[in-house]
Amino acid sequence: MAPHGERRVRVLVPTDAVRDELTSAFPRLPVEVGPFAVADPGDRLTYAERARPGTSVIDAVRLGVPLIVSDHDPHVAKTLAGREWVRLFPAGDGAALAGLLRDLAWSPLPRPALTTAAALGVPTAAEQTAFLTELKEPQPCPPCPR
Repeated sequence: MAPHGERRVRVLVPTDAVRDELTSAFPRLPVEVGPFAVADPGDRLTYAERARPGTSVIDAVRLGVPLIVSDHDPHVAKTLAGREWVRLFPAGDGAALAGLLRDLAWSPLPRPALTTAAALGVPTAAEQTAFLTELKEPQPCPPCPR
């Protein structure tokens, strides 16, 4: 990540173990530990949700964060290929990922334009909030087993 207006790269990782591994390989690269979900600690994504293709991509696009993403999901890779704020690497190819990280330390990716989320069909934060908080018709409960 590069904070708005800065060209300095920071790497956000999920655990201390990953941070330690990266800092041993790239001692001058700023690495921080933090959750990948943008939410309160009680609302963080589960492992299954983080592994679901596209979840992090949608959050990143909505927040205007450049992406480094593997090509493990062909649909996501096809959608993001060729965009200046995205770098794809082959899934499972640690050397390719390391090369991308090395290069980004000297030449950070630009942020996606403010219109990118809409162009990709990603709901705005307000639209997502409205969807999640909209009251639904009450549904009858199924009979309890006896």
